[in-house]
Amino acid sequence: MIKKEKIKRINDTTHRAERIEVGDKNVSIFKPAFHFKDKERYFKLGLKDTGGTVKIKDDTVEWKKGDMKARFYSYEKEKTKHKEIRYINRGTIDIQDVPPEYELSNNFEMPFTIVRYETVGIIQVGEVLKSTYLKDNLPVGVCRVPAYNHNPTYCDENLTLFDMHFSTEKTEWEIAPELAFELAMIEEYGKLGRTLYRKGSNDMKLYEKINGDDVKVYSTEMNLGHKWGYINRGMDYNIINQYRKGKISADLHAFPPSVSDHIPDLVIASAMEKLGLKLKVGDYTQDELYEMQKIKQHSNTADWINNSKRSDVYGYKEDI
Repeated sequence: MIKKEKIKRINDTTHRAERIEVGDKNVSIFKPAFHFKDKERYFKLGLKDTGGTVKIKDDTVEWKKGDMKARFYSYEKEKTKHKEIRYINRGTIDIQDVPPEYELSNNFEMPFTIVRYETVGIIQVGEVLKSTYLKDNLPVGVCRVPAYNHNPTYCDENLTLFDMHFSTEKTEWEIAPELAFELAMIEEYGKLGRTLYRKGSNDMKLYEKINGDDVKVYSTEMNLGHKWGYINRGMDYNIINQYRKGKISADLHAFPPSVSDHIPDLVIASAMEKLGLKLKVGDYTQDELYEMQKIKQHSNTADWINNSKRSDVYGYKEDI
């Protein structure tokens, strides 16, 4: 089935449709530009002017300032109905193996896949310089993943990360995975006598009330063709204070009681069942392993980790 992808308003300065983002969510004044990313390409095109007026008309973002006008059109995509998904449980991996895992589906044609893993270290997300948030000479490893900016995340063996890859195919999966995962989390934790809840209707996180605090147990986001998130099985969020400059948010002042490491497997299996997907346990192919090694040559460099600068086509460019 061919369906035109609707352009959706994200905030006052950003509109999005699948792999296209119009504007810039990191600024307060609309910029007439768009970013495009798929498994082979990333590019950005726009005008230098800012301000003006913006409106959505017939699935088109229209910008006007004086005599200048720019239109950003939606496009058509083919939807694929999935019946199964490959499940890879990697166990504990090195922090520098996180970016190749994330970037694999951006660079390489791979099956519909969800990956689970644990790691020890700090994951930076986006192009913010390392010196902005983190201290120098840290005793733990630090990596960087090319996705939408947010604060660095500390990880240890009690934080399970999962990455649902769907960027290599034009697919129906956008909102449904979030609802399925939330229901699965609430049900599985409910069996343990624990109550999880959202704090807001648009908050893609689940919390547990501990000593009067709203403590994050689950956090996720849709990010450049991924559903990427974590389940906290008992990690102390306060550890990040040893490595980060400045204060952190109030919901990190406590951490959830521990749960067995098989809980994420139950959550993933339940979520996939709710999506009507058969979970097929598997592993990477030799071609995928080779591709991840190629990615790692670019992602495991000081210039990328510290300054968000890379020479390969898949890394963010300096002006993004």
